[in-house]
Amino acid sequence: MKVLVVDDFAAMRETVEEYLKGLGVEVIVCGSGEKAVPYLDKVGVLITDLEMPGGMGGDELARVAKGKNPDMPVLIMTGRVGLVPKDHLADAVFEKPFQLHALGSWLGLT
Repeated sequence: MKVLVVDDFAAMRETVEEYLKGLGVEVIVCGSGEKAVPYLDKVGVLITDLEMPGGMGGDELARVAKGKNPDMPVLIMTGRVGLVPKDHLADAVFEKPFQLHALGSWLGLT
């Protein structure tokens, strides 16, 4: 399994990356939605923050990912669940902070 983790907060990216690598997952990390788009064809799962600086938030990145691969599991992480658009295409939304084991469970790894 190869997972793309997108978050503008480096500590969050690194924490998720370390946890997933510990479960044997190959991980690609990006700090923005724009930088993540070229990697969508190279991964099977997208985990993205909702709010990021620049023009592309996690909900838009989820739409792009699902447009390329409708079966790709997509998880949006956010500290402000109330801002998640009702028409988002993510398969799940996790409110930050969350327990990392919940992420492993969602991926079917724990």
